[in-house]
Amino acid sequence: MARRPLTVAFLGIHGSGKTTQARLLCGALRERGITARYVHHLAAGSRVGRWTERHVARPILAASSRLLGGRPGDRPRPAAPAGRALRRALATLTAARGVVRFQHVDAGAAVVAFDRHAYDSMARARWLYGVPALGERWLLRRTPMPGLIVFLDAEPQDACRRHKGQEWSASQLERQAAAYREFMRLLRTENRGVPVYTVPAHLPVEQVHAEVLAAVMRLLGPAGRSRPAAATPTPGGTAR
Repeated sequence: MARRPLTVAFLGIHGSGKTTQARLLCGALRERGITARYVHHLAAGSRVGRWTERHVARPILAASSRLLGGRPGDRPRPAAPAGRALRRALATLTAARGVVRFQHVDAGAAVVAFDRHAYDSMARARWLYGVPALGERWLLRRTPMPGLIVFLDAEPQDACRRHKGQEWSASQLERQAAAYREFMRLLRTENRGVPVYTVPAHLPVEQVHAEVLAAVMRLLGPAGRSRPAAATPTPGGTAR
């Protein structure tokens, strides 16, 4: 019987270093003879699911957002009940599409590093529309659990410096960071025993990578396969 892969979910705001750390982890594991696969959230899911995402979900979200006025991620303005209901519906669609996308991920490796995860969709829904998705806890329970959750806790000003040409302003990133931290508090109560490893993203890239790699190697164990274990704190990060 094939062993279940160890899945590592990298979460964090834009510019927190998810892509960098996920790719560094895969490279380090391969150097150690451990098969590793990098998966960007947009590449996850079946071919039909990706077609639906591109041609159905995104146009619906774009058209509905225009009805609200302003730009998703801006501070929500006071709205009539219909506007609040639309924001809630958009938040639910945003969160649900992430859950659906991660129902069908072909592993094909001992370790799979996710650059964003279904959890990011739920956190982003809170940020983009100012409200959590309907049935958010139910969606959390429907999401395939990773073996390790790595939250790269970045300060908005650091993210801005890292990606000077990005599309989001400092004020939008501040609200995004607040939404992520609020969501992470919920996730820690609903993670069913999965280690949640928080690393300050302002630390040097090499230090963050070393701490994440150490946590993954502890979970893999001497035999190089995933096993139930709790990540232990290291000087920069914390496991909860």
